Amino acid sequence: MSVILGNTRANTAAKTALSLPISKREVPHSDFKPLINSYFRTKWQHSWDLEVSNKLHAIKSHLGNTTFGTHMSRRDECVLHRLRIGHSHLTHAYLLKREDQPECVACQSPLTVEHILIKCLDFNHLRPNYFIAASMKELFDTVPPKHIIDFIKAIGLYKKI
Repeated sequence: MSVILGNTRANTAAKTALSLPISKREVPHSDFKPLINSYFRTKWQHSWDLEVSNKLHAIKSHLGNTTFGTHMSRRDECVLHRLRIGHSHLTHAYLLKREDQPECVACQSPLTVEHILIKCLDFNHLRPNYFIAASMKELFDTVPPKHIIDFIKAIGLYKKI
C-alpha cells in the first residue's frame, strides 16, 4: 500500500488539533447567515425539483430572482409575472366565482394563459409579429418581455390579465 505524504501530514495535523484547547472566541451570527441561506436554498430547490407538474416549473426550473433585464412599469411586470405563472384574472377568476372554466370563443378550448400565448388559432396571424415560440419555456427564455407585453396589448387582453 502506498502512503501519500500530504495525507499523512494532514492526518497528523488533524489529530494534534484535537488536543488543543477550544477557543472561547465568539463567532458572530452573521457569519452563519450565508451558510444557512445556502442550506435552505438547496432544500427549497430540491422540493421544487419534485414539482414537475407545476406550470411554473416548466418555465423556471431553477429558483431565484426573476429579472426582465429592462426597466418596465409596475403594471407590465405584474402582467408578465401573471403570464409566467399561468394565472390571471381572465383565466382563473372562475375559481373564485365558483363558475365553469371559461372557454376560448374561437377554439372552444379551455382558456389558459398557454392557450392565449402559444396555441390559440385566433391569434396566429398576430403572433409572428411579436414572437415565435412553441412552448411557454421557450417563450419566456428567448423572447424579450416587451414583445410579450406588446402582443397582449395588441390582442386586447392587457387590462384583463
